[in-house]
Amino acid sequence: MSGKWTQILGKIFGKKEKEEKQAGKQQAGKQQAEQTGQTDENLEKSDREKILYKDMDAFIKKKQEKDENATKEKAMPLIDECLRSMENMKNIVEEIKNEKITGINKRAERMVQTNKAMFVKITENVLNTDIDKDANISEIKAKILKTAQTCGETDIQYGRYVSVVHSPMENFRRNLKILANNAMDLNKMNIGQYEEYKILDDKFNTYISEKKRAAEIKNLLMDFKRELSNNQENLKELENSEKFGLMNEALNERAKVLAEKDRIEISIYTKISSVSRILKKIRRKNNIIEISLYIDNPKIFLERNDNEILNFLKLPADLNKEEREKILTYEKNFSVIVEEKKMYKEILEREERTNEDIKKYDVRDEIKRIKTDIADINLKIKQNKKDTERFEKNIQNLQIEISEIKEKLEDKLNVEIGMDV
Repeated sequence: MSGKWTQILGKIFGKKEKEEKQAGKQQAGKQQAEQTGQTDENLEKSDREKILYKDMDAFIKKKQEKDENATKEKAMPLIDECLRSMENMKNIVEEIKNEKITGINKRAERMVQTNKAMFVKITENVLNTDIDKDANISEIKAKILKTAQTCGETDIQYGRYVSVVHSPMENFRRNLKILANNAMDLNKMNIGQYEEYKILDDKFNTYISEKKRAAEIKNLLMDFKRELSNNQENLKELENSEKFGLMNEALNERAKVLAEKDRIEISIYTKISSVSRILKKIRRKNNIIEISLYIDNPKIFLERNDNEILNFLKLPADLNKEEREKILTYEKNFSVIVEEKKMYKEILEREERTNEDIKKYDVRDEIKRIKTDIADINLKIKQNKKDTERFEKNIQNLQIEISEIKEKLEDKLNVEIGMDV
């Protein structure tokens, strides 16, 4: 804000002499050095006042208050001079306001009157700004700069018409120039803001937050590892348990039972299928529907009476010699599949008992759940390690930034700041 105004004032009233400007820079540099506690003969860092970081806020406020008082004390002559110029300008505007317009034609008079009215209205309003000398220097500077800027802009826009008929405008402009120059000098008298402290505070708070989060992640990693260890121990214990052994025995027994069951079913299927052609002839000759059961599904023998198919084969049919020989062979070996049928019944009973044992001792779902948990925890641990690395890197970068900002602030305040980074 003040930068824009001083640029406008500079354009209105021109630049000061080079020597004056240089002197102003030197004065500002000296003033800045005094405000920040820096001199050409800085004390050694080891001899600096030591300030704990927790006390920095109060220290900065006290420092700024001291800077404010020192700057305001030096600025008071300029402020008083600015106020005198403003008071003079206010009296001049009142004089212009009351002075009649003479010596010009009606048309020009109307134009001057219109511009004069605007000039008086704006300048009276801004020159009546209440400036409290007890306020802080920044507030006073802002009001004086605004007054000088507004009066300068108003003079450019309306004052040229007013100056045609009102000679006090020359005096108004002399005072305005004094006000503008003093306002620009006043603007150079800055109070140390110590932006480094604000940046340091933000960085340090982020650093504390990141450290806290990193610690939480590390604790979480320890929890994951404990959970992983517990699951692995539970899995090992379960796989070495008697229940697991009995389950495996039951599963092996069922595999044997199913293999024997398949063998018997295939044997019976093969033997009965070999006479399916003969059975079809007998069915056509005797019109017996039940024979279709053996033709369509030879294993139906395992569910029906042992002698049923033998009785079917003894029924008359127009069989050739080869077919009759097959029947004789089948009758001769019939006792074999009858015995297999008996074995099949025992196999079914064994299968049922085995299934009951498997159900009783089955821990496969529990093992599967534990292995799934182990896999999930391993993924969490992997992600957790990545997060830890990321936070540690952020913390290292913050430590570097904090160290650099802290050093700048220490030099600026000529103190040594004690903080845990």
